[in-house]
Amino acid sequence: MDSFEKINYSIRPNKCIERKMICEVLSRLSFIDDLKNYRYIGFGSTYFTDFTLFHKQLGIDNLISIESAENKKERFELNKPFSCIQILYGEATTLLPNLELDKKNNIIWLDYDGVLEDYMFGDIDTIVSSAKEGSAFMISVNVAPLLGTQEEKFKTLVQRVGKQRIPIEFYDANLNGNKFIEVVYQMIDMQIKKSLSERNGSNSKRIEYKQIFNYLYKDGVSMLTIGGIIYNIDQKQSVNRMKLHELTHVRSGNDQYKIQCPNLTYKEIHLLNSLLPCELKINKNGDITNKEFKKIPLASNDIKDYSEIYRYYPNYAETNL
Repeated sequence: MDSFEKINYSIRPNKCIERKMICEVLSRLSFIDDLKNYRYIGFGSTYFTDFTLFHKQLGIDNLISIESAENKKERFELNKPFSCIQILYGEATTLLPNLELDKKNNIIWLDYDGVLEDYMFGDIDTIVSSAKEGSAFMISVNVAPLLGTQEEKFKTLVQRVGKQRIPIEFYDANLNGNKFIEVVYQMIDMQIKKSLSERNGSNSKRIEYKQIFNYLYKDGVSMLTIGGIIYNIDQKQSVNRMKLHELTHVRSGNDQYKIQCPNLTYKEIHLLNSLLPCELKINKNGDITNKEFKKIPLASNDIKDYSEIYRYYPNYAETNL
C-alpha cells in the first residue's frame, strides 16, 4: 500500500502549518522575479495539497507532479485539481535531470515520506548543480528515532546512506532522537555545499546558497524539512529585499524551528485570537504573567506554541461539498 493510501496528507495540522509558512516565504521570491515565471515541481500524491496552495496563493500555473506509483495513474489523474498540473510518472532521480532545471526559475519540494537514503543525495545534487539562479528548493525526510543499541543505530544509518556520508564526529555518538536529527541535517547540508562548490569550480561569478527552511514537526512521525534559495551575485540585492529575517520561522543554521500545534477547542482558539498578536510576558518558571492570558485555563506551553503559529493554524470543518 502506498503512503497516500494510509495517510490523508491534507489534514495533518503541523504539516498544514509548515505548508503555509513555506508559502509565505516563497511569496517573497517576487523580489527576484514575477512568481508567474516560476515552475513548481513536487510530489502531489492524490491530494495535491501543496499544488493547490501554491497555485491559488502564489499564482503559479506551471506545476509538475512526480509520481512513482504509475500503477495508480487513474487515481492521480482523477484527483488532479487543475489543468495546469502535469503529472510525470517515474522516480524523481530519473525525471529531474530531464526537466531542464537551468532554463527557468523553479520551486522544487522533494517531499519524501521515507527516511533519508543514499539516492536522495543524488536528487539534491541534481538540483543544486543545475537549477537556475533564483530558484528555491526543499527536502523533507522522516527522522523517526533509530532503534537498537548505539552500535545497531550506527549500522542502520550506514546501510541507508553509506559510511562516507556520515561526519566523523558522529561515528561514536549515541544517535538518540536529537543527535540523529542533527546528523541528518549535517549530511544534507554537506551535500548542498559540496554540490555548490563543484558547480562554482573556478567561475568568477559564483552561485550562492541561502538556507531558509529548517523545520521540525511531528504528525505521527517526526519530519525534517531543509532548504533555501540558489542565487548569483547580481541577485543578492533582491534576496536582501526579501527581508527574510522578519519571519520568525526562518532558519539559517542548524537550529530547527519546531512546529508544535496544540490541541485546542474552537472556543479556546477564538479567545486566544482575540488577544493576539501580543508580547507574552514569561517569568523564570516559564509561566505567562499577562493578566488576560492568566485567566485562560490552558497550559502556558500551549499558549506560547499557539501564539507562534496562530496565523497559520489550520481550520477544519465537516461539510458536504
